Amino acid sequence: MTDEPKAPVPKISERIAEMAAGFLRVGDSLIERQNRLNTACTAWNFACLHRKERKHQLEKYPELHLRQCPGESREKIANIIKDIEILIERKRKLFPDDNRTVVKARVIRIDTGFRIEVTSTSADA
Repeated sequence: MTDEPKAPVPKISERIAEMAAGFLRVGDSLIERQNRLNTACTAWNFACLHRKERKHQLEKYPELHLRQCPGESREKIANIIKDIEILIERKRKLFPDDNRTVVKARVIRIDTGFRIEVTSTSADA
């Protein structure tokens, strides 16, 4: 009996781009795009958690976000949480068995617009 070769694991950046397709295309500046990528990666990581822990992290998110962005309005944070919840559902629907954790992500400006680079834990982690 021979072992079948494993199919290559798709790049995490490709999966994030697919999960958050329309969401990541919004914004003209590098900062706006980076903020959206950060939100998408937060949603990805939350989606990998067990339901109870995911709920807990969503409840803590406003406080943590305000520490990083003290001037942010409660309304804007509520909208970000809605975006995260939508993205969590998309990730769970599209890639339910991919539980890599995003550890770093950045948007890079290129001639034709923007591209993303995402680093994660290994697929076996």
